[in-house]
Amino acid sequence: MVMLEIEVMNQLNHRNLIQLYAAIETPHDIILFLEYIEGGELFERIVDEDYQLTEVDTMVFVRQICDGILFMHEMQVLHLDLKPENILCVNNTGHLVKIIDFGLARRYNPKEKMKVNFGTPEFLSPEVVNYDQISDKTDMWSMGVITYMLLSGLSPFLGDDDTETLNNVLAANWYFDEETFEAVSDEAKDFVSHLIVKEQGARMSTAQCLAHPWLNNLAEKAKRCNRRLKSQILLKKYLMKRRWKKNFIAVSAANRVKKISSSRALMALGGLSPRSGGGLDAAPRWPGLRPHSPEGQGRGPTPGWAGQDKAAPGREARGSPRPHTATAAPMRAASDVAWMHPADASPDGLRPIGRRPDATGPLFLPWLPLWNCCLVTLLGPARASLA
Repeated sequence: MVMLEIEVMNQLNHRNLIQLYAAIETPHDIILFLEYIEGGELFERIVDEDYQLTEVDTMVFVRQICDGILFMHEMQVLHLDLKPENILCVNNTGHLVKIIDFGLARRYNPKEKMKVNFGTPEFLSPEVVNYDQISDKTDMWSMGVITYMLLSGLSPFLGDDDTETLNNVLAANWYFDEETFEAVSDEAKDFVSHLIVKEQGARMSTAQCLAHPWLNNLAEKAKRCNRRLKSQILLKKYLMKRRWKKNFIAVSAANRVKKISSSRALMALGGLSPRSGGGLDAAPRWPGLRPHSPEGQGRGPTPGWAGQDKAAPGREARGSPRPHTATAAPMRAASDVAWMHPADASPDGLRPIGRRPDATGPLFLPWLPLWNCCLVTLLGPARASLA
């Protein structure tokens, strides 16, 4: 999966897409060296008290995102995970944004049928939830949801849980809140209305989005449209709720790992094996562990749907609120990344996978995620007892 991500990113050399500069393989990991983006998430920038968000600002952001998506689609690549966390500001002062995280991106051939069952429930299109055939219009549904949120600060399909959210998506159950959209132009509403459409064929393409009246004549509109949007206040509440949920998931995962490691340590001390007899069931009922179930691979929203607990082969599960790492983007051609023969590996075990010869920008090395550190901390005592 990582090699697919590298291959995809090598084809996406665009100012609104994060850039990949090099990749290195170690005995256990593949490390990507990415373009450093210091501005943080777009939504985090918008909710800053010193920032005045107007509708023209939203037009500028949306047009750049559409530019990046257009380039991806021209290269026959679908992102399939467009959401606010994957839109970053280049710095803290300008308006330049970049799309990141191509871990779920797929190559797309219009002549071939493709189905996927992953993503973030809140931004999924109906065809993904239904496990139907997808197209380049799948990304445009997500673009419509992001635009809706920028203008209003509300999430059109968010429910109390993922199941309710997915049911809302399937029903295409949304509307323009009268109070929050009071100061929003009719052109903006028309733009969103032609993206959040259940039928793929009725949605605008990226080229049609860029030709839409709402995204044109920005200089003229900036002179007469400087009213602050109400979405800033509501977006702040949305982000606070997202942080709380993210922290809750992290703590729950750490507690589950702790229970599992404690159970294994006790079994080792007692001379028992989880899969042997010794008075234990063949399938041990460890606290916090849920048996694997094929549910969710069928159609429709279920609590075991892939967007929550499952992942594509070789990747970690991508639940609704997952922390982003600015995973980088493309080089100019697949040939820019070439594997090195193991005999040429350096003594420390590092093998460079590739680096753009013309790459001169700053590099960013992702840090080990916090929950990995939790795993090491929690599993330490168990390993000591097993030894």
